[in-house]
Formats: sequence, C-alpha cells, structure tokens
Amino acid sequence: MKLLTISNGLSAMGGLTLLEAEDIAQRNRDYEVAEYLPDYVMIGDDSGGVAILMKQGAETIFEVDMGVMDESDIEVSAKSLEELLVDFAGKTLRERR
Repeated sequence: MKLLTISNGLSAMGGLTLLEAEDIAQRNRDYEVAEYLPDYVMIGDDSGGVAILMKQGAETIFEVDMGVMDESDIEVSAKSLEELLVDFAGKTLRERR
C-alpha cells in the first residue's frame, strides 16, 4: 500500500481515520470482520460508527455500518484509496451527501 510509505495511519479533518498498520488485525478481530464479511479488511472508520473496508485483492474502498456488518449493506465509497483521499479530500459517503 503506497500510503504506508508516507504515513502509518491517518486522520482526516472530517472524521475519517485510517488505522495504523499494527492496529488493523486487532480491529478486525474486535469487530469479527472475517466472520461477517469474509474477504474484507477494515482499514479505518468515519469516527461515527461506519467501517472503512477494502476487499482483498481489490483497490475499491467500501463503507458499512459497524452495527450491521452485512455484505448487502456495503456501499462503494471510492474506486481507490487515492480517490478517497485526494479526489474526495478524505470525505466519507456521509460527508459527501
């Protein structure tokens, strides 16, 4: 991931928080991501109860309510982490609506 060459974790002005690399595994265990959303990895959150996810093997960024964690409720947030951070200025779906 290119981001790790610049920063280990990130907090955007609006609430987007990307986890530090060493915290990703624990956060995914805490929220049982592998059980509810196989093939997805939580990489952060919106500081308001929405998980920021990536699907293994893909660049797309997804969002889902942490209280639901169901694949049918996942929404595409951005085509890539670069699009989310640069083109959308780190704004999550809630902030863009």
